[in-house]
Amino acid sequence: MLDSGASTSLVYEGKSLVRYTPRPVPNVVALVTPKLASKSTCVVIPN
Repeated sequence: MLDSGASTSLVYEGKSLVRYTPRPVPNVVALVTPKLASKSTCVVIPN
């Protein structure tokens, strides 16, 4: 899973102390070996 850094941002008294807006990232990135991918029911869409 990729992270924009927002989940590790410094927060104090409920407010973020980071002065940037994190860029959007993909929800999930899975690295699967070809051997496992051939047996999977997951749909793999190559870019």
